[in-house]
Amino acid sequence: MGDIYLIDDDFLVNYLNKEMIQALAPNYQIKTFELASNALDILLKKVEQKDFSFPKWIFLDINMPFMDGWEFLSHYVQIPANFNENTKLYILSSSIDLNDIERSAAIPLVIEYLIKPLNEAQLERIGLSVEE
Repeated sequence: MGDIYLIDDDFLVNYLNKEMIQALAPNYQIKTFELASNALDILLKKVEQKDFSFPKWIFLDINMPFMDGWEFLSHYVQIPANFNENTKLYILSSSIDLNDIERSAAIPLVIEYLIKPLNEAQLERIGLSVEE
């Protein structure tokens, strides 16, 4: 079915989101990253190696140390479309700042801005469930 990347500097948030997703969509491989740069490195290495096995879903926090979600996105949007065209990228943040929401809406590769924590209704609404 593919991979799901959870990119959030909070270990507990990653753990809870992983548990929620596994309960609804157990066939996915879920990879968690506390550093956005680690996820980006893996994706860029896939591009370098012409490996098109990009994750099917990415949930990205925006407020993180070292490399925040915006910086991650500034690199991610430069990846050739034939690699990430089937990846669904969502911002997953606790921020309800309208500037963050509007900024994410201006990035075509971001499908939607979700408020943490993930819940069953959100996951079903975006199509991530057992039926997937």
